[in-house]
Amino acid sequence: MRIVIAAHPWPAEAGDAWAAAGLVQHLWWQATDEHRIDAVGVADGTPSSALTYAPLEPVDGAEGVGAVRVGGAALLGTEAERFDPEQLRRALVSLAQAGEKRIVVPAGGLDTSSPGMERLAADPVAAVAVWGGDERGLRDALGAVDLEVLVTTDVPLLGWSGMAGVLAGDYRMDPEAAQRVEAAWYGVTADRGDSPMLLGPAPHEAPGSAAGDGLAYCLAAVGGRLVPASSVLIPMSEAVAGGADYDTADLFVAVVPALDFAQADRGLVRAISDRAAAAGVPAIAIAGQSALGRRDVMAAGLASVHTLREPGTLEATVRAVAQTWTPVR
Repeated sequence: MRIVIAAHPWPAEAGDAWAAAGLVQHLWWQATDEHRIDAVGVADGTPSSALTYAPLEPVDGAEGVGAVRVGGAALLGTEAERFDPEQLRRALVSLAQAGEKRIVVPAGGLDTSSPGMERLAADPVAAVAVWGGDERGLRDALGAVDLEVLVTTDVPLLGWSGMAGVLAGDYRMDPEAAQRVEAAWYGVTADRGDSPMLLGPAPHEAPGSAAGDGLAYCLAAVGGRLVPASSVLIPMSEAVAGGADYDTADLFVAVVPALDFAQADRGLVRAISDRAAAAGVPAIAIAGQSALGRRDVMAAGLASVHTLREPGTLEATVRAVAQTWTPVR
């Protein structure tokens, strides 16, 4: 039996994503060792994702932003929690001028931490600095580049389910601050004359445009394509692994810290379940915790979800999962 394990950087004692995947692989083998198991670490889609694959290489003129060349692309990264928009603009222009054809920017999702919401409330439209005051100029500079913007949320920038509403409703952002955020972005979109596209919603209503506190929207405005992070990062992990067997796998396993609706809709879990469905084999998830009900699990394309029975009991959980899905004969 062939098993593919894809893991985010969790649990904490495992270290990075590759160590997490290797740990689950090792525990699975301890429980039942008569199977081939390919394990890969998959970055989580945050701005530091590139560090999962290799050390950052400096980009000329863009202090604070580096790149990793993997899977035929320049994957941009930073050790900070968020890209500095001005530094990111310089990196994009520098790489485009150097002839780079495919640039990948992991924008992440929404920073729902208290410091993150305070920063957003203080400067709601900080992300527009990526245009450098010349949106058309940046679009022209990137004209020959395939710019992919990786997002880990499907929340749009504005609209009924937009960023401000989600932060105020789900994450307890001060309602007045949320209104200021919304008003500031409506001002930006009005100045641009955003309107529904011929084949889709207006840019500020596009799923994922809220990622990076609006950075995804700003990059989409200059030609970037918003794509679920894991759909790009899994192939990059495959390229780095160089030997994982996906085509003949009998079982796919996603390992994530928490299984929520974002994971089920656009995260590693969705990407893995889609892979499994294409191969006609089951997919399961191992998670620290899960917010999904039974119907949600089925809708996510998963055969089952296994959560830690108690904090710190990953070994026991993996043993039980392995004995269920790959019993010793």
